[in-house]
Amino acid sequence: MRHVGSAHTREDLNDLVLLAEEWIKDYSAQLSIFPDENPNKLLHLNHCIFLGVQYNFFYNQITALQDRIGLGNLPALLKDLVTIRIFEPASKLRSLELMEQYFGIHHNRKTYYKMAPGWIELKDEVESAVMSFAKKCCSLLKVWVIFPPGK
Repeated sequence: MRHVGSAHTREDLNDLVLLAEEWIKDYSAQLSIFPDENPNKLLHLNHCIFLGVQYNFFYNQITALQDRIGLGNLPALLKDLVTIRIFEPASKLRSLELMEQYFGIHHNRKTYYKMAPGWIELKDEVESAVMSFAKKCCSLLKVWVIFPPGK
């Protein structure tokens, strides 16, 4: 036997009954006479805390696109800044905060200040990768527009 609480309303009593059923199922060897019912499948919102939302699908899609373009070898912080600024344009330092809020990714300000001056050296590499990707994709697009598949 176990005391699970006191109820003052019918709703509170129903919540306590569910909690008691969960306790019986978890801590006793007694089988239920209603095997199809599983009180552990119930979600008690009054016992839950909202932690937030992360936009993992968006982040994964943009990261995959960066890799497809040929930018996969760039520093992670730079790629993450590009991704968050597509999602929500902001200053670079605010973008560091937004990355953590929306994607759960943390980068230090000190790391940004240390790495950012060296990124100018990546300009030619990035331009070359983007132009190569654009030429390849645009040439495929022109062929399709001039000669649509099946025609």
